[in-house]
Amino acid sequence: MMSVQEEPLSPLVAAEGVTSLRHIDALYANSKHFGPNSKKKAALSTGITVQYAIHENEVKASGAMEERVILIMGFMCTNEAWTPLIDMLLHKWDDAVDGTRNVKLVSFDNRGVGGSDVPWWRYTTSGMAQDALALMDHFNWESAHVVGVSMGGMISLELASTVPKRVKSLTLMVTTRGKYVEDPRSKDPMKENIDATEPEAIAKAQLKLLYSDVYLDQPISIGDATRREVMYQFLEDRANVREKLSYLGMINQFLAIRTHWISDERLLAINDAGFPILLVGGAMDILIPPREMLTLRQHLKGDHVQTFLRARGSWGLLSISRRNCRRSHRANSAYALPRRVITSVVTTTSSFVTVSGNSSHDL
Repeated sequence: MMSVQEEPLSPLVAAEGVTSLRHIDALYANSKHFGPNSKKKAALSTGITVQYAIHENEVKASGAMEERVILIMGFMCTNEAWTPLIDMLLHKWDDAVDGTRNVKLVSFDNRGVGGSDVPWWRYTTSGMAQDALALMDHFNWESAHVVGVSMGGMISLELASTVPKRVKSLTLMVTTRGKYVEDPRSKDPMKENIDATEPEAIAKAQLKLLYSDVYLDQPISIGDATRREVMYQFLEDRANVREKLSYLGMINQFLAIRTHWISDERLLAINDAGFPILLVGGAMDILIPPREMLTLRQHLKGDHVQTFLRARGSWGLLSISRRNCRRSHRANSAYALPRRVITSVVTTTSSFVTVSGNSSHDL
């Protein structure tokens, strides 16, 4: 089997992970971006009601154009899982785009989880893509930058395949075209995560599922704590306020993942649509094997496609590494958290900027 290192189109890059107090602040920024008045409901044309939140840069550029971004989350995760990315992206936004653009992000709970409806009928990634499109219609958005992680990436592929004209850029993180072979190492921690009821057990299961030992055992730059201690405490704190999962929603989302498939022809059409594409993967991901991102890269190629594979990356949500963004003259920091990378925040930002008229910008 081809190793990640042997794939010339997907260079490995380092990811520093959680290293500073600022990163820890971003992990705990939930109340800042998802306060009691931030969550809204929208009745969609697809027949369901979804819960969403809007996030904007605080320092508005007067008369500037607005970049619109829709964030599509993964399996049985609420939109609050985007918190670290949202916090750092908005924090860095003005520096990244020189105050010439405003940004509006929309995050939402997919059907089957959180504050959105849990319909009893079968879910598909194509149907869930229609939910995302209907939410864009709710805001009268003709187009948006589409960012999806894991199952959210599958939904994003369906959206891009169905209505490419509504996609300004496409960011796909740790995802798949479908029909992939699971890594057997994910089976036990996934089951433990689903079955666990106590916060301690949930945190332990998620540490095994989402992060590698080589990452967790590294120290952070403040105090004597390791990433393992920091992330365990964060996951335990989050588990203390985690809403009870809907088993109906879980089963239906799982079936949507298992039946997801994007053919060669559809991938070619997505590629030929011409909008900027950013592929972000983790070389140590045990949820969706890294070869799935390499498969996408074999079909999505050209000057409009950029690939980042984190050498020790996996599913988590945060790291900053300035040297990893030198390819992007507008970006001055990058974000990811091994083992599974959710993306480099300002690298994602640069993909937003590129499609807004900066044709010389190299993703």
